[in-house]
Amino acid sequence: MKKKYLLRLLQTFLFIAFSSASYAQLSGVKTIPGDYVTIAAAITDLNASGVATGGVTFNVAANYTETGMMPVITATGTVGNPIVFQKSGTGTNPTITAGTGIGTRDGVIVLQGTDYITFDGINVEENAANTTATTQMEWGYALLKASGTDGSQNVIIKNSRIILSSSNISSVGIYSANQTPATTTSLLISNIDGTNSYNHFYSNIIVGAYNGIVISSSPSFYDIFNEVGVLGANIIANFGGGASTAKGIYTLFQNDLKIVNNNITSRTGTNGIVYGIHNDVATSSNVEISNNTITVHGGGTTQLIMAIYNQAGSTPSGNNVIINDNIIQDCTYPTATSGGFQAIQNIGTAANVKINGNTISDFNYGGTATLFMINSNTSNSDMLLEINNNTINNITRTGTGTGATYIISAATAAFVNLDNNNIYNISKAGSGVFRMYSNIAAPLQESYSANNIYNITNTGSGITAGIYSTTTAACISTINSNQIYNFTTNATITYGIYKTTGTYSLERNKINDINANLGEVVGIYTGAGTATLVNNLIANLDVTGATGATMVSGIRGAAGSALYLFYNTIYLNATSNTT
Repeated sequence: MKKKYLLRLLQTFLFIAFSSASYAQLSGVKTIPGDYVTIAAAITDLNASGVATGGVTFNVAANYTETGMMPVITATGTVGNPIVFQKSGTGTNPTITAGTGIGTRDGVIVLQGTDYITFDGINVEENAANTTATTQMEWGYALLKASGTDGSQNVIIKNSRIILSSSNISSVGIYSANQTPATTTSLLISNIDGTNSYNHFYSNIIVGAYNGIVISSSPSFYDIFNEVGVLGANIIANFGGGASTAKGIYTLFQNDLKIVNNNITSRTGTNGIVYGIHNDVATSSNVEISNNTITVHGGGTTQLIMAIYNQAGSTPSGNNVIINDNIIQDCTYPTATSGGFQAIQNIGTAANVKINGNTISDFNYGGTATLFMINSNTSNSDMLLEINNNTINNITRTGTGTGATYIISAATAAFVNLDNNNIYNISKAGSGVFRMYSNIAAPLQESYSANNIYNITNTGSGITAGIYSTTTAACISTINSNQIYNFTTNATITYGIYKTTGTYSLERNKINDINANLGEVVGIYTGAGTATLVNNLIANLDVTGATGATMVSGIRGAAGSALYLFYNTIYLNATSNTT
């Protein structure tokens, strides 16, 4: 009996010992190749063993390459026990080349409810042998969920190069979504644990994916505090290229989102809708879209292209939409017919909308659609809208169509500030309306201050205006210290400033060198409401080639309006046959 007892005791000890050895949690530094022959082997062990105190770091040798399908990562870290896969040594980033896909949910690296994991300098790319939608990868990196209560959080992807095939219109460089790897069915989320939140993607290069970065959550519970860029610029190049909608960065149901410091360029020849950045619906949310450089190209005829399109922030709750310091340049749409272009479009009715410090330049357009360079088309009786310190220049519209051109357009908001903007070297053909500023909505207050509008050319016949505002009787407007000059037009009528309805003051504005070849010229026009004009300088208004009554007016007031004039200077120097 004693021998049997000792034998059983020994067997139990050996079983426990071997079990512990087989499933010991991972910690410290591991090498690939070295401790593990492949990254796939390391992931397999990580999933089986988990992470011990202090976390685990996998040092992947520079110049290392591996081809094949990686296991889905199901292990998770914690703030004190993180998981890191990083490049080690001097040379090119280690590269994982995809194996052969089997359907519509294939990714090179896929996370399933994984937290506190970092990929630093680990490249992923499509396999050239994958030539069909079935075999090709849909995702470079994918952040998915284990369940509706277990999302992927505190994930960092940085310093990586991601190359996918644009021939697969479902391909996305970095993909974060409200689904599991097994299905595309959306999960029901009821708390923060089920979201993909606190994730950071920066200093990556994404090339060839049809869509660059896609982040979406559930309408029942939004992701929060995700960041794209911020700590380092992502380069998203050559996205799109087919007939489907293409997006450099797309987000949905996000709050406290930051899209900052990204360089985004679409592929030429995209026949579908093109967005540089599209921040989709997110009620009462905060978003910042700043310091991005964007170039989009249209290759269709009737499709819309947009550099920045924000829909988030509606139903205000003290929230902010910030679209600041972006550069939108060298966009093209040579094949457009009725397809339009919008550089910055905001329809999010947040409590505060700030569109400041952006530069929009060098765009030629020959189509017939309405054009907007900056357009905040919102309806909110409590909203503060700022469109300040922007520079818009070298915009050329050719063709003979009737489409309107609005450089800055501000629709309904309670309080509107349009100050310190520079608009110059803008030209248009065709018969459409041509306004540098346009507000035809119903704010309570609006301000146009210290703007510079100059070198404006209209070779067509559309009515032209530097500042054009027709608000409601309740609006109080101030239009002060603006400089509007060097206009050359064929318009039926050209206004330096056109203002009607409400109570408004125009002070210290300088309007000069407005030349019309055919139609009328009016320095300042005041319509209905009560207008007070003080210390404005209007000079060198000129009409050639046209005759008629009052072809040139320094100040023109509508019949029956209340107009108060103090210390204004008007020097027409007109050459029209009648003045």
